[in-house]
Amino acid sequence: MKVLVIAPEPFFTPRGTPFSVYYRALITSQLGHEIDLLTYGQGADVLIPGLNVIRIPRFFRSSQIKVGPSLFKLFLDIFMILYTIRLLITHRYDVVHAHEEAVFFCRFLKPIFRFKL
Repeated sequence: MKVLVIAPEPFFTPRGTPFSVYYRALITSQLGHEIDLLTYGQGADVLIPGLNVIRIPRFFRSSQIKVGPSLFKLFLDIFMILYTIRLLITHRYDVVHAHEEAVFFCRFLKPIFRFKL
């Protein structure tokens, strides 16, 4: 199965949701599925077989991303939406697993691209 995981946060950084994303990707990979992980531009690379990390561009303030909502994250999420659309056009995913605010824009993309959310 081909899975798109959308994680609008710095991946991998040692904090809450990135830990969750890491372990879900690890288990999904161990089950034999291929994963494309779309995330922010910064974070440490991790080695998980079958995991392809796709990053949006790293911008001038990207090292200052803090936990919680911000206008800068809203700016980054515009790029997350554009990259998500590009990936959905160029690849065929069986499942899209959206984290945090990505759920909101994926809800509108679901009927267009017909994926499981």
